[in-house]
Amino acid sequence: MSRISIAEFESRLSEFIQRVRLGHKLTLLDGGKPVARVLPIVEAEMLHVREPLDRSSSLRDVPLPPPIQVGFDVVDILLEDRGADV
Repeated sequence: MSRISIAEFESRLSEFIQRVRLGHKLTLLDGGKPVARVLPIVEAEMLHVREPLDRSSSLRDVPLPPPIQVGFDVVDILLEDRGADV
């Protein structure tokens, strides 16, 4: 994987895009630190959707977690955030 500065990438963009098309991977550096990767797109297979397993339960059967205690009225904060008078 080639490591190049953002400035160099910008100045030679067409060349680097061609390299990526050929399968090369690039790591972009800002101040010597990696900030991004440029990778070739690999054609993926079609998404395969399978039937759920028999042991899968209905969402209605999934228990809700217990309510948390926050020490303030969440509705008051929501109304304040929306600009409503309490």
